[in-house]
Amino acid sequence: MVHMLPIASGKGGVGKSAIAVSLAICLARTGKKVVLVDLDLGGANLHTLLGLKNNHAGVGNFINRQVTDVSKLLQDTEIQNLQFIAGDCLLPGTANMDFFIKKALIQKLSKLPGDYLILDLGAGAAYNTLDFYLMTHNSLIVTTPEITSILNAYSFLKASAYRFLSSQFSPTSAEKKFIKKCTGEAIAGSESSFVELVDALCSRYPDCEEKVRSELSKFRPQVILNNGSDPHDLEMCRRLRSLSQKKLGVGLDFIGFIPHDENVGLAVASRTPLVISNPSCKFSVQIKSAAERILLHSYDYNTAIDPLGLEPSTERVDFKENSLNILNCINWDKKNNHIKGTLMILQNIFGIDSDYAYSSYALTNLMRCSFQEEDKIDNVSNVSSTTTMKDNCLNHLIKEIEILEPTLIIFQGEWAISGKNTIVDKLYNYYGITKKCLLKNSNGK
Repeated sequence: MVHMLPIASGKGGVGKSAIAVSLAICLARTGKKVVLVDLDLGGANLHTLLGLKNNHAGVGNFINRQVTDVSKLLQDTEIQNLQFIAGDCLLPGTANMDFFIKKALIQKLSKLPGDYLILDLGAGAAYNTLDFYLMTHNSLIVTTPEITSILNAYSFLKASAYRFLSSQFSPTSAEKKFIKKCTGEAIAGSESSFVELVDALCSRYPDCEEKVRSELSKFRPQVILNNGSDPHDLEMCRRLRSLSQKKLGVGLDFIGFIPHDENVGLAVASRTPLVISNPSCKFSVQIKSAAERILLHSYDYNTAIDPLGLEPSTERVDFKENSLNILNCINWDKKNNHIKGTLMILQNIFGIDSDYAYSSYALTNLMRCSFQEEDKIDNVSNVSSTTTMKDNCLNHLIKEIEILEPTLIIFQGEWAISGKNTIVDKLYNYYGITKKCLLKNSNGK
């Protein structure tokens, strides 16, 4: 499996993109197959650092649904073993991708062929950035010795830790609601630390303690200190590590100290990476050392987290057949054409073969039964001749509806602008009715 290495920073101007390009080149020169992806959406510029023209389809085309196969975005570079995926390609709005595009992009990126997948993320702690950053347990963060940069790096790590913890639980779980409540209190002025939040969560919900502490123990970001001018700058690294361990309970590994080098600015202006134009300069030598340390680590996909708070799609693959059976055993009539139209929109968004589309169709067909006869869903019995199969199907549907509810709430807001909110309101209400019927009919309850 490809090693994934997202690279982030708490603030802009710390040299993150130059380091991402340089590390990619150094790793490629060791014979590793490397894919460099520009995910600094809204400010993508890796093509400039690589000396490439911005005329190839990139991530922006995927976000705008002009391209569905991420592998089609790969372009070769002049560096052997290094391929590149461009960023927004001047397409507006790419920095504000919706949840489901982000989920699809994360899944497709994780399946790209190669040895290393390096993601240059945008600066700051926006949710999209955090979710890409958490694709692996030990992603990279770049900072400089300045106090503002160190504090921004800590703020980013803190936001990552909260996102990491929250994403362990489903959107409607009691644990997630507890985390949200505690986070809100912290914003209001509480002095409680992340460590105290974890302790309180485990104390209140002891069944989750083993999982939470096990996953958090794996979360160990790596740090590169860039633009250092004095060995005393390393003291700032020690302070950041101490602060992270004390307040977050999160350990840090420092894998690079990159000294200030005036040649870096010249390399950017010449559109030639410094590790190519001047491999013996201070910057290049230390970047190579950092790349050698990276080779000693493993950067596997973080399977414990789904960035949308949804369960992994692999757990729902077997549900497709039941969904289609339900769809086939119920006929549409004119009264429900508006529901069918809404589901066609959903299918266009998520793709005709997605688990989400199958689940949506299945649930909507059960809705049709539910609002016709609220206390019965006898049509579901057509799916199987055995009570056990029927109950299993209903249990799957209940699980699916818990996942879909927050999605519809999002749609209510996003589609209001386009005038589609009336359809979504109706669809949301039907889901509520269906959930009530499912709970009554499942397992004889």
